[in-house]
Amino acid sequence: MNIDPNYKRRIRIVGKPGETRGYALNVYDAETGEAITNVTRIELLLNVKERNEARVTYYEHNGKGITIGEDGSPIIGTVVTPDPELDLTAWEVEGKQ
Repeated sequence: MNIDPNYKRRIRIVGKPGETRGYALNVYDAETGEAITNVTRIELLLNVKERNEARVTYYEHNGKGITIGEDGSPIIGTVVTPDPELDLTAWEVEGKQ
C-alpha cells in the first residue's frame, strides 16, 4: 500500500527489537494492518494538551514506481495523520567514565 495526499487514517510504526536505525522501522495502516511502503520520513508531534500527530513524508507513486519530476528528482508529498500507534523500546545507555 502507498500513502497519497488523501490518506487520513492512523499509522502504526514498529521497530525491529534491538535496532535503533530507521531502516529497521516498518509502517502499517493501523486499521487494516497493511504495510505502507513509500514512506521516507516521519516526524512525531506528541502534545499533552492536544491530539498527537505524525507528519509523514512519502514518495509519490504512480503504480509502476516512484514518480519522477521534470528535474529528475522524486516527487515528495507530506500528510499529517492523527494519533499514531507507536511500538517503542527504550535502551539504557552507559556513559563514559
